[in-house]
Amino acid sequence: MNKIGAVLCICVLLLSGCGGKDNEFVVEGTINNLGGRPIYAVYSLENGIVVDTLRPQNGFITFKNSASELIPIQFYYFDKTSLTKIYVQNGDRIELSGDGQDPFGLRVKGSSLNKDLFKFNQENKELLQSWSAERNISASGMRTRRYEQLSKELQGVVAKYVGEHKDSPVSAILLDDYVLGRVSDAFCDSLIGLLDDRVLSAPPATALEMY
Repeated sequence: MNKIGAVLCICVLLLSGCGGKDNEFVVEGTINNLGGRPIYAVYSLENGIVVDTLRPQNGFITFKNSASELIPIQFYYFDKTSLTKIYVQNGDRIELSGDGQDPFGLRVKGSSLNKDLFKFNQENKELLQSWSAERNISASGMRTRRYEQLSKELQGVVAKYVGEHKDSPVSAILLDDYVLGRVSDAFCDSLIGLLDDRVLSAPPATALEMY
């Protein structure tokens, strides 16, 4: 009986430890080649916008917080240009790794949604790198012709992805990031109409619902 009681106590302690993690998310990993500069993690919670300043130690970063539903976390370089984005909710433990100067080649563990999103980034890395560079140039003035060309090419890639992944929340994310508000309403409506109802009712599709 004593042995059984001891085993039960251990089980209770283990379950209690796991329960605590269900009340928070953890993001950590090693992102190299940042030149010793910080990066910023920006996300919105019920009580407002959070900006976590992450100062890598030999490339290692870590932070945690609590999000009752799935939320995006946008990472920025020290100069406020975009680095990468992930999605988290309580109970998640997300691991990032890779070269900080190769944002579309970064790797992720701990979430099937993020895994699929990063797979899209990796498979379209060259296009996304060119598009991102032109976007940053255009942000300081008029949009360049090259930016417009790359945007149309990227929107075509996203449209193809949506058609092949109608039941994936990644499709909703890509539509919001690269298509919504950048093309005709008819084109947006046609792609949104392809998505399953379950995708449209999930948090990543909030912007599509508002649209």
